[in-house]
Amino acid sequence: MSKLYSIAFCLMSRRTLQCSDIRTVFVSRLPFRYDRNLSCSTIRKDSNLSSLVAKVLKRTSQIDVMVSTIPQTLLSKHVEILLSLEAHPDEIVDLFVKKPVLVQSKTLVPLVNILKSYGIENEKVVMLIGKNNNFHDTNPEKIATCFECLRKIGLSNEEILNLFLKNQDIIHVSVKELNTRFNELKKLFSSEHSLRLMKTMPLIITESITDIKEKFMYVHYSMGMSQHHMISASLFRHSLKHVKKRHTFLERAGLFQKPRKKDSKTSTNTLLKDIINTTDAKFVQIYSKTMTAEDYSTFCKLVEKEIDFTVPEQINMDSDMQ
Repeated sequence: MSKLYSIAFCLMSRRTLQCSDIRTVFVSRLPFRYDRNLSCSTIRKDSNLSSLVAKVLKRTSQIDVMVSTIPQTLLSKHVEILLSLEAHPDEIVDLFVKKPVLVQSKTLVPLVNILKSYGIENEKVVMLIGKNNNFHDTNPEKIATCFECLRKIGLSNEEILNLFLKNQDIIHVSVKELNTRFNELKKLFSSEHSLRLMKTMPLIITESITDIKEKFMYVHYSMGMSQHHMISASLFRHSLKHVKKRHTFLERAGLFQKPRKKDSKTSTNTLLKDIINTTDAKFVQIYSKTMTAEDYSTFCKLVEKEIDFTVPEQINMDSDMQ
């Protein structure tokens, strides 16, 4: 009681009280056990975390009843790691609602820590978790190995993250397969161009090498276009059928002639990017004064039946392709 009298005396004398004095006197007399080492901010943080976990659990259980069987301690760790990424509480709830499988992920926390160790921005880590359906159950060591392999090839951390966002299957590609694909591309393109292709067209990493070679050989041999044209036109975003139909139309309309080798640099043919990167309506508008988009569609159906998809058996690597 002497402490209480001391405080009363301080109040009467307008002396400033120390926070520790108040906590020592009043908290020690509370009916529950209190850790005196806990700060008020810690109590608020734990309260907010518990409230957010309960909200996530309630919302996700409405979508998947099995979520309620997941230990709350695991969910708490997931919510806490997302809060450490400065994700808004509403964003966290929406994330779990859209992807309830995240609740039972056993690798989410170590995966996030690996990405943070590579200096990936918090916002982009959250984006990857939300957009990549394969991320939550990926082996953390696999992500680290994939990162190191792509860094050795020549990609930056941000570029690697972009690959993960645009091609969800890359995180399941082995180091051997990544190196093999890069070496295969270097047989068709320069190292610089191969790296650029991987950066700008991530799907080329997992696309069939047979399909890649078929597109390359058709455009190079049948159309007389160089690697520079292929890259600037984003050739590998399109199907071979699409390229062939556009090319066949221009040939039959007398608007495209395969340049002879000695004249290839002075060809007056339309650029590849202008041939394949337009809508059907725009393509017809540019290259035909009488045909409609519907007419072109009919033409394509007829051409599809007669196109011979036979390609050269091998590429002559000794030619002056590079």
